[in-house]
Amino acid sequence: MNFTDDIMNTVFVMMKPALIAATFTAIFSLVLILSVWFYNKSRAVKEKSGVYFLIFLFGLIGAAVYWFTSRKKIGENDGLSSSDKRKYKVVSIVLLIVCVIGFAVNIFNSAQGKYYDDEFVGIIEEMSAGYYDKYGNEYEHQDDIIYYTRDGCQFKLKTDSNGNAEYRQMPETLTNKYRESYEPAFVYIDSDGYIVFFENGIQLDDSRMEDIFCYVDADGNYYAFPLEVYWNPDGTIKE
Repeated sequence: MNFTDDIMNTVFVMMKPALIAATFTAIFSLVLILSVWFYNKSRAVKEKSGVYFLIFLFGLIGAAVYWFTSRKKIGENDGLSSSDKRKYKVVSIVLLIVCVIGFAVNIFNSAQGKYYDDEFVGIIEEMSAGYYDKYGNEYEHQDDIIYYTRDGCQFKLKTDSNGNAEYRQMPETLTNKYRESYEPAFVYIDSDGYIVFFENGIQLDDSRMEDIFCYVDADGNYYAFPLEVYWNPDGTIKE
């Protein structure tokens, strides 16, 4: 799965509980429309489709408003017998009860998180967790993460006076072995989680687009951009 697909999958997983709740809401709204339709049938009242559409949109509140404003409305005799009218009224009441119970259960399940699967919970836990560096140090924001070279020098993503992003050496480990700062285009993370620099950048391997480690140097070693790498609390790189 490439980076774009991963984002789309995350969005779908996050939306899935709402989609499930919305689907049940739509189903019970249709049941409510049927209830109103049978109610109108029992009193020989014919309504325009727009009335039922509004009831669909506003649910039980819409149905209650409709009942209150039209309860005295009586249609022309359509030849229905008294027994048929009673039958339609009973059907209307039964459907209304089903609808009320359905809405209540749907709201309860949504409030209790019944529509949250393990994948959803995992994403929420991941989003609510802090950020970590290679050595398991926790940070509140991604911009606070410290990146380490193999020889112990520390770098951090900063913004210069012109508003441009750069990876700058931390004063605590400042050394002449590295430049004071590097532009993001020349900064990578190797497969062991260390920050490395290339003066001219390196090539993208199109065959590895599904992997964050998709940039390859002349020796065949693969690297990723720092902002695409996340660490677990134990310092291992998240897959």
